Amino acid sequence: MLYAWKIKSYAYLVKIERYELEPVEGSEKVIVEESYRTAVAIYLTTGEVAA
Repeated sequence: MLYAWKIKSYAYLVKIERYELEPVEGSEKVIVEESYRTAVAIYLTTGEVAA
């Protein structure tokens, strides 16, 4: 089960560049949980929570 608040939180952290949406070689940033990556990507592009 995905939580809307967690999707929005991850999206915010990705947007302010604290988290990475996907693993990036050489980056030391925290990565969004795998189960949330697609939902966060959709939220970042459309603004809609797909949970």
